[in-house]
Amino acid sequence: MNTTFGEYLNFAHLLDKIISENLNQQFFEEQGISVLDTETNERRGTLRLLEQWIKRTIRIQEDNGAEKILAPLKRVRKERQLSAHSVVRDEFSAKYQKMKEQLVCNVYVSISNIRMFFQTHPLAKSYNIPRELKPENIVLY
Repeated sequence: MNTTFGEYLNFAHLLDKIISENLNQQFFEEQGISVLDTETNERRGTLRLLEQWIKRTIRIQEDNGAEKILAPLKRVRKERQLSAHSVVRDEFSAKYQKMKEQLVCNVYVSISNIRMFFQTHPLAKSYNIPRELKPENIVLY
């Protein structure tokens, strides 16, 4: 396993794709959230759409609850942009493996929190979480 800065950035890029490509923009449109930015008339990113939907739909006790939940997903996006917008010097260090693991764990917690909103809905009482998604079954490589 490569533990280089370049490999870490490639990992963040792939993780960002997995996150953003699994958010259906049509869902947000159906919820009355415009996918077009009213000022620029450009398509808004899926994380911004998700943040707007969470703020509009889910009551969170903390004022900045949505920001806290989405922070790990936004961090992945920020990490990905490092290599997308500049040339980076690749270096070897074992710390990059730990950084990958931390990124995955933080994203897991974020997505688990979002899933919890759905799981606690009255119509989802009979739904059982798949065994593979339980924290004790998550393996980091």
